[in-house]
Order: sequence, then structure tokens, then C-alpha cells
Amino acid sequence: MLALLLLLATAAAPTPPPVLHRVVVLQVVDDGGGAEFAAQLTTRTISELQEDPRFEVVGPVTPAVKVCDDLCRGTIAGVKSAQLVLAMTARRRNHAVIVEILVYDAVAGRTLDIQTIEAASIPELIAPLRAARDRMLLRAFEPPTFPRVVFIGGGVLTGLGIVGTSVGVAGFLLNSNRAADADTDAAREDHERLQERFAVVTVASGVALVAGATMMMVDVLAEAQSP
Repeated sequence: MLALLLLLATAAAPTPPPVLHRVVVLQVVDDGGGAEFAAQLTTRTISELQEDPRFEVVGPVTPAVKVCDDLCRGTIAGVKSAQLVLAMTARRRNHAVIVEILVYDAVAGRTLDIQTIEAASIPELIAPLRAARDRMLLRAFEPPTFPRVVFIGGGVLTGLGIVGTSVGVAGFLLNSNRAADADTDAAREDHERLQERFAVVTVASGVALVAGATMMMVDVLAEAQSP
């Protein structure tokens, strides 16, 4: 009965709204790419980001200075209460169309990434430009990466297992030979006791070796299957 009530309560609970990442889109700078293309790219970028449920878009914003550096972008982000600022510059080289994309992170207080996308024509530029832009924006919201604890722990266990097994086998064989060559019963019993202890060390080290190797294999497989 209690489980049923919990299930009904969970089903009736409202779904939390998706997290929106506020992004300020600066007016695309025309550096020889053509004023019309720069304006179209600004409009297209804002439209595409507005259709993406992950983003809350502010813009277009035209900086008050001609050259907007990190200080300028940080000021804009503060005024607009946004974490990210997206800036692009359009230019042409021979017959190629080139767009430089820059993403500024107000939390980090610095430019996160700069990439340059080049294509033979504007239609060929759109898809790779969109993919690079979204990838750069979302990178700021990725959770921090941590060391692969399972793999590292498995490596430590494997190393200890190898060393322990080697020492255990060597000690077992050494004391086995000394027990066989002992002149007195007391000496033979001492070496047999040491032989038993080294046998325990060998078994425990073998278990650690297998466990460590298994941990490393599981971690490698999990890493290979992760998106």
C-alpha cells in the first residue's frame, strides 16, 4: 500500500522545467565577409538558438566599443545576467567563407574556446558552423571530469598483486627448500611456518591481482560504451 502511494505521488509530481542556459549573442562582426552576410548570420544564429530548448537567448547585442575583449564581454554578460557570450567574426579569403566563433564564460572570467570554420560557400558553411557553435556553448555546462578512480584503483591493486605474488612464490619456494635441508626438527618447523605465511601472501596477492585486472577491464569497457 505504501509503495502504491509513493508511486502515485511520484507520478503526480510536476515535471521540473528544463534548465535554460542564458547566452548573449553579439552582433556578428563584418571583417570583409560582407555586411549583409554578417546581418543574416546574426539573425540565423539567434533564431536557431531560440528554437533550442536548452538556451535562453539575449540579443543581438552590439558592443559599445569596436574591439570587444574579455573585459567588454564580461561587462555585457553581467548587465544581461548571462553566463555565456557568443561572438562571431565573418570574413572572406579568396573564394572561401570564414567565420571565427568565440565563447566567453562569465563564471570562469575568460574566453573558453575559439574555433574557425571555413567553407567554399555559405550553404556549405551552415551545418559545420552550427555544430561547432552548439558544441562550444554546451561545453561550458558539462560537469567537471574526475580521475577514473576505478581504473586507477584497479591499477594499484594489479601492481600490488604482481609484487605480492612474486614475493610470496619466492618466499614459499625458498622456505620449502630450507625446510627440506634443515638439520633439526625446530629449524624445519620454523621454515614450514614461514612457508605457510608466504603461501597466504601468494593467495591474497593473486586475489588482488585478479580483482585489479577485473576493475581495469570493467572501467575500460564502460569508457568505450559511454557516449
